[in-house]
Amino acid sequence: MLCIVSLVWSGRCWPHSSTGLLLLLIAALVLIAALLAFRRSRLSVFPEPATGAKLLQHGIYAYIRHPLYTAVLLGTAAYLPAPWAWWRGLLWLLLLIILLLKIRFEESLLRKAFADYGSYQQHTWRLLPLIY
Repeated sequence: MLCIVSLVWSGRCWPHSSTGLLLLLIAALVLIAALLAFRRSRLSVFPEPATGAKLLQHGIYAYIRHPLYTAVLLGTAAYLPAPWAWWRGLLWLLLLIILLLKIRFEESLLRKAFADYGSYQQHTWRLLPLIY
């Protein structure tokens, strides 16, 4: 959370480049799609699946396993060039590493909680379709 706040507050209030605005728009759309799919499930924002939760495989979750993290990474990347500083790039890289480690931990919990999580992993992307 500290990385996110530092990246957003240390730059301009709004990305001033067309690339930054596009990244922010995509992040907002991914976030909305994830929240719409998320709203009816008994999933939790905490790493451990909630009691009685079902594996979410519809909406954006049919393509990306961690769209909320995708939205965070794209949204914070939108603020990197405004103004560019090496330490802001380092903060974003630190955020990426933290989220990748968190994903690895969460996926180990999800494999234990849901018998079909392995097959779900086979036909979805972690963060970015066609990339990762």
